[in-house]
Amino acid sequence: MIFCSPVRISTRLKLLLGMQDAKTSGIPLDPGHVKIRDSGTPMQENKKYQQLIGALLYIAVNTRPDIAASVTILSQYNKQPTEVDWTEAKRVARYLKGTRDKRLLLGGHSETRELIGYADANWAEDKIDRKSNSGYLFQYCGASISWGCR
Repeated sequence: MIFCSPVRISTRLKLLLGMQDAKTSGIPLDPGHVKIRDSGTPMQENKKYQQLIGALLYIAVNTRPDIAASVTILSQYNKQPTEVDWTEAKRVARYLKGTRDKRLLLGGHSETRELIGYADANWAEDKIDRKSNSGYLFQYCGASISWGCR
C-alpha cells in the first residue's frame, strides 16, 4: 500500500499565508460563492491570489481530489479576483488544515476488482457567463485512480 499526503506543502502554505492559528473549515468552498462574489470588491494585488491558487492546484492534482472542484471554480477568477474570492481561497487552505490527516490510499482494501465512477455537475450556476462546472472520480479496487474537474 502507498499513502499520498500533502502534509509538508500544506504546512508551508499555512506559514506563507500566516494561517497557523486560523480556524479550520468543514467545507472547501461556500456553496453560494458564485452569488456572493458578484458583490465583492476587486483585489488590489492579484499575484498573492494566483500563487495560492497555483499551490492549491498542485495539491488537488497530486493528492487531494476532494478540493479539485473548489480550486477549479476559484481558478476561473485568476485574472480579476475579488476579496470574496480571496476569502474563499483561504477557506480551501483552512479546509486542508482541518483535514490534514486525510490522504490517498493506493492499493486499497477492496476484495473485488471493480471499476467505479462518480460524476457531478452544476448546470450553468455562474450567472455572468452561464458556464457549468463538472467533476469526476474513478476508483479501481477501492483506490482513486483518476479524477478531474472543469
